[in-house]
Amino acid sequence: MTQSSSIEPGWKEATLEYLSRLPAKAWPTQQELVRRLSISERFYRQRLMLEGSSYKALKIEVRLNRAISLLRSGCYRSIGEVADEMEFCDEHSFRKTFKRWAGCSPSLFLIRPKPF
Repeated sequence: MTQSSSIEPGWKEATLEYLSRLPAKAWPTQQELVRRLSISERFYRQRLMLEGSSYKALKIEVRLNRAISLLRSGCYRSIGEVADEMEFCDEHSFRKTFKRWAGCSPSLFLIRPKPF
């Protein structure tokens, strides 16, 4: 058996999966999460850092993926409805945040051709 120098994957993916199963308002803080896992916050932060991420970045990723799913679903009549579903205080905040995340407005995102 050869010894591998890579870090074992898993913390990032497990966190993404866990967060995606919960509504955003039910997400634990990082401190609450590590308490539930019975691990130290430092250990958790280091593991995520070794996988190139952070708890904050993972929460953003899950929120962006949800927003994209909602926009693409076609179930909503307006961007404002998606903003409400995503629990933003208003449509303007959602549009501004979406543009920062995705690099374009939600409207432009919807009219772009989808990759194959």
